[in-house]
Amino acid sequence: MRGESAYLLEAEDHYLAHVEEGWEPRISRLMRSGWPAGVVSIAKSASDTVATIVNDLITCGALPVSGRHARRCGRFQLVRRRSTGPTPGRGFCRRLPQAGAVWGGGETPTLRGIVEAPAIVLAGSAVGRIAPKNLRITGDVHDGDAIIFLASSGVQTNGLTLCRKIADQLPQGYQTPVETGRTYGEALLAPSVIYVAFVRGMPAARITAHSGHAAEGS
Repeated sequence: MRGESAYLLEAEDHYLAHVEEGWEPRISRLMRSGWPAGVVSIAKSASDTVATIVNDLITCGALPVSGRHARRCGRFQLVRRRSTGPTPGRGFCRRLPQAGAVWGGGETPTLRGIVEAPAIVLAGSAVGRIAPKNLRITGDVHDGDAIIFLASSGVQTNGLTLCRKIADQLPQGYQTPVETGRTYGEALLAPSVIYVAFVRGMPAARITAHSGHAAEGS
């Protein structure tokens, strides 16, 4: 329990890694009223669940293999859309291939009285693999190591509680224009970046990564 983002199982010539994550897309729900693209934001939230999971896997060097999706809701109709419309399931399944993983199923429990409509809790899990074992990324950071910065699309999936607090103080809330030409809410809902391709390409680029451990949720 040193703050690792993934749980590893050691085999003879490889590691298996497992991650489970979940979050309630409150910003998506708050923007739904009065924002035409609100329905799409739910599918976006599901795709960000994928980003959260697979980006946790790669912190230890594990490349995603398969993922599962879970949607917990107070009313099942919230996750049922027309066959051509956006759904949390489609958002999840369309993002997994970007991480090199396949979809392995999921479930949609209706938890009336626990999860109140119109809220929905999105969650999922994934399994990754480190092979050969020397590709595992450990926390051995040394003096003289170079720091590589990878661009993000914004706040991504962390710090949203603070973002909601800021929205309460803005003159138009989530509809407040920002300097990029988007509203504050649209900027928050920008799809999170998946960084798997960078970690997958590190051996060919002869990059040996070290990762300092951080507290859970950072």
